[in-house]
Amino acid sequence: MKARYSAFAKGVIPYIVRTTHDDNPNLGPGGAEGRKQLTADCEETCNRLVFKRLDIMSTEAGSTEDESFVSFRAVYAYKHGTTTDNQILVEKSRFVRDPSSGRWLYIERIPWMLLRRRPGGWGQSCFSRRSSRGGRNLMSCREQHSRS
Repeated sequence: MKARYSAFAKGVIPYIVRTTHDDNPNLGPGGAEGRKQLTADCEETCNRLVFKRLDIMSTEAGSTEDESFVSFRAVYAYKHGTTTDNQILVEKSRFVRDPSSGRWLYIERIPWMLLRRRPGGWGQSCFSRRSSRGGRNLMSCREQHSRS
């Protein structure tokens, strides 16, 4: 989890794509086309956001020794725009171990909520939504943020 966050913070897109499981919903139908789209989505995210801090809230074992969950809070801000306020993404991520390499791969997120700074304090912004490819969007609240 920490390595993937660092890859987002530094814009190391190949690492993010390489450590994403083939069954990840962001890959849509998968294969080369799915990885190409994931690469484009990650590039857009890294170009738009400054990642400021990662707080690991908890970890838990999955139903097998090859499954694990990490709950975290990521603090970020938009690079360009009218606000420099920090945004907070709270998420529970599911990882599975690749049996051939032994590496942990990110398979999916189980969204909790995205918090946005609002006048008078923090407020819930939105939950995950499905993309047109059938998976969850990388930054699920992209459209709502661009309208605010």
